Amino acid sequence: MLRALLTVGIAVFPLLATPQGKADNDPEKTAPQIIVNVRKHPIGADMVSVTVASKAYPMDLLKTQCEALGTSLGSDARGLAVTFSGEDERFRFVRASFATDHIIDREKGQVRLQNIVRSFLGAPAPHTLTSFMVTLEGEEPVEKQTIQDYASDKVIVKAHFSKDPKGIEYRILALTQVPNDLVIPDKYVPPTPVQKAVPKQEQRPPATLTLGLVALAGIAGAALVYFGLAGRAASASRRATQGRD
Repeated sequence: MLRALLTVGIAVFPLLATPQGKADNDPEKTAPQIIVNVRKHPIGADMVSVTVASKAYPMDLLKTQCEALGTSLGSDARGLAVTFSGEDERFRFVRASFATDHIIDREKGQVRLQNIVRSFLGAPAPHTLTSFMVTLEGEEPVEKQTIQDYASDKVIVKAHFSKDPKGIEYRILALTQVPNDLVIPDKYVPPTPVQKAVPKQEQRPPATLTLGLVALAGIAGAALVYFGLAGRAASASRRATQGRD
């Protein structure tokens, strides 16, 4: 069932890969330029198929990239074959298939999306790839282990989980073409809590300044009392002098 859905998705590649299908920094609204499907074989190997939207994508380049993926995983791309898919010229795309290991780790709930995406970065224009669809056929997410949505200034990942048919789909947008700059965790990353803005407190003068003002007010008050009393004493003295005269 999932494979049939992928076939339909590949068939509409020409419709998706148009300017109308592209939206900045949203992988779900950006046409995938490449689809990577991974299916776990009963004996444990990861069976990989890679389909590129461009019919003009160099087959040698795709072969090199698939080999690089196997090398990054520590497992060769076994039985690697690069061909054209389909007989209809309108729906013919460059496709690769091979077996490797370590993309899916069910026990740990890990998915090595980083290895996949990095392997296809850095190709010169017009073969530069930025938008990816990675599907894990028949897989189920492990709660708080399997990677979900993730975003940084180098990559944006959005996940979708399906129960019928079972599978996981990742839509990925690479914001860099430097492989080592792109980092995608293998496992679930808790969302960063949003920090609430601290209410801005009314600014008060420093304590030393406040004390200084109080002291100054005290001095001024004392001066007023002093000069007031001094003024009264001088007036009384003048009156006494005038009385004697």
